[in-house]
Order: sequence, then C-alpha cells, then structure tokens
Amino acid sequence: MFYFLKGKVSACGKNFVVLEVGGVGYKIFIGRTFLEKLKIDEERKIFVFLYLKQDSLELYGFEEKNELEYFEILNNITRIGPKIALKILSTTKIENLERAVVDNDINFLTEISGIGKKNAQRIILELKEKLPVSCGDEQNKERKIIFEALKNLGYSRDQIQEVINKIKDDLPLEEKIKEAIRMLNLSA
Repeated sequence: MFYFLKGKVSACGKNFVVLEVGGVGYKIFIGRTFLEKLKIDEERKIFVFLYLKQDSLELYGFEEKNELEYFEILNNITRIGPKIALKILSTTKIENLERAVVDNDINFLTEISGIGKKNAQRIILELKEKLPVSCGDEQNKERKIIFEALKNLGYSRDQIQEVINKIKDDLPLEEKIKEAIRMLNLSA
C-alpha cells in the first residue's frame, strides 16, 4: 500500500518519529541509528512498511530501500515479527547480517537481544533461501577464508568485519589477507 512517505519531521520519540505529510502526522517506528540522524523540521523521505495488526495499524520506517526489503523478509519469518525485525536491522549492518547467514554464524544473531538459538537458526535457514544469488558466489567464499584466517590470528569478529568490507575486490586472495592485516594493524 505505502512504499515511502516524504514530509517534515515534526516529533521524535524513543523508538518512533512523527512525519507530517500533507497536514497528517504519521507515527513511524524506526531503529535507533536512523532516529539519531533525524532533526525536527527537517524534510525526509522514509521507506515504510504498513503492518496490519488485529486491532491497529503500525508503520515501520527505514532510511534505505534495501533495509525495507530485508525487514519484509525478516518479518515473514515465523516467530520474528516487526519489532524483532526492526531490532535486528537497527543493531547490525545488512552486510554483517548477510555474512552471518552465509557463515551459519548463529552466535552473531543470538547476541541481539530477543533472539534465541532457535530463532537464530530459523533466520539463517530462511534468509539463505531468500538472499540474492551473489551471497553464495566466489567473492563470499573468499571472504569466509579471509575471515577465518584473521580470526585464527586473534582478531575479533567486529574488527574483521569492519575491514573486510574495505578490501578491494580485484586483489588476489593472498593480497586481500595481507591488506586486511595491514588495515587491522593501522587501526590498533
């Protein structure tokens, strides 16, 4: 029904924003990271999802179109729902979520409040089926090798994920690992 709303930010709450569009204020639930970027009286375009509950309607909003697409996938997973889907997307970057799915990293998801082991397994299983084809390609196999190599050298998951996205894709595998180590050593 709705794809996006464009209007003026008229109020912000703990987990929502009120966007005034054509004289109507829409209460839109959004993630913490996006909420921190918004300013009162600022013109904004927010991608939205209309969630129909038995007794009410709720809007969930996102800064980027791909966040909306992932929200729709997560929301359709059994026992997830819109609040947990929003929490996942406001807690982690989509690239890290994709990597966790490709790597079957259940621990990555269970670190998010409200997600237990069974839900994490369900998310990984269902997202694997729905992720773009590129998630299983050669590039991601190389990323997994790089991730494991750096993990074996004692770097943390967060450190590795921060630099792994910055590595140039056109380098040979060995050079990618060397480049990642160089970046990690510069940030230390």
